[in-house]
Amino acid sequence: MPAAKNVLLIVVDQWRGLMLPKLGADYLKLPNLDKLCAEGVTFRNHFTQAVPCGPARASLLTGMYMMNHRAVQNTIPLDSRFTNGLQPPFWILLQTPRQ
Repeated sequence: MPAAKNVLLIVVDQWRGLMLPKLGADYLKLPNLDKLCAEGVTFRNHFTQAVPCGPARASLLTGMYMMNHRAVQNTIPLDSRFTNGLQPPFWILLQTPRQ
């Protein structure tokens, strides 16, 4: 059986995807992001299930609509029964609002 591969999913908010040199913003010089894009997978089209970042990340983590996981705004934490088996501190990072 092959060894399990690690996956690092980087989700950013309030940042246009078109602001990556790989996706057309060649006037920007972002060598570290360029290398990350070259060595990984870059999604050109992504649609979110929710507008606020907290509920959107909760939907991405659980695969559920906001009406089902009930984290409907950034200040409402994701209920522990919807963590898909992930243990803190990982899923806590998904629900911590920015300072």
